[in-house]
Amino acid sequence: MFTEDIVFKQNLNFRVRNISKKNVLFGDGAAFELNDTANNIWELIDGNKNLGQVIEQIEAEYFIEEGSHKEEIIQFVEFLYEKKAIKNI
Repeated sequence: MFTEDIVFKQNLNFRVRNISKKNVLFGDGAAFELNDTANNIWELIDGNKNLGQVIEQIEAEYFIEEGSHKEEIIQFVEFLYEKKAIKNI
C-alpha cells in the first residue's frame, strides 16, 4: 500500500480522451473507462501533489467526510500504478 507522501506523475504514453461523453484512458494497447471521480484523480496526478493532497482535494471537491473514501482512492491509484499509467517520482 502506498503512503500519502508519495508523489506520482502520469506516464506520457497514457492519455484520456472524451469519447461519446465518456472519459477513456488509453495507453500500452489498453483502454479503461474512467468515471468523473477517477478522471479527476487522474488529472490531479501531476507530479507536484503527493497522494495525501490528491485525497484531500477529492474529499473537498465531492464534500466527502475526511478519510471515508481514502482506501478507495488509494486502490484506484494502485490500479493506475499497476497498469503503468503513473509512476512515482
